[in-house]
Amino acid sequence: MKEVVNAYISGDDNMDENQSKVRYQKSMKRSYYASLGNCCRAIDYDIRHGVAKKDVLEFIKGIRKQRSQRRNRINKNFKIRIKELETHILAA
Repeated sequence: MKEVVNAYISGDDNMDENQSKVRYQKSMKRSYYASLGNCCRAIDYDIRHGVAKKDVLEFIKGIRKQRSQRRNRINKNFKIRIKELETHILAA
């Protein structure tokens, strides 16, 4: 769940032409979760299989404060994407 949320918040990764095949496949997987629908589907799946909504919301709120997320906070859509995730989880 954490990887999916981080992939969504960071948005589309710039794919490098010279990257290895493994790295390319990993970036393609991350770009799949860059859309709201796919990210919400993955989070809903995790909630159905044992993750509490409270845990998901705490993780999302923690992202705003984490020092390691500084790179993502520079992104213009950072706050919008977090707000969309929170509203989806609260509505579900």
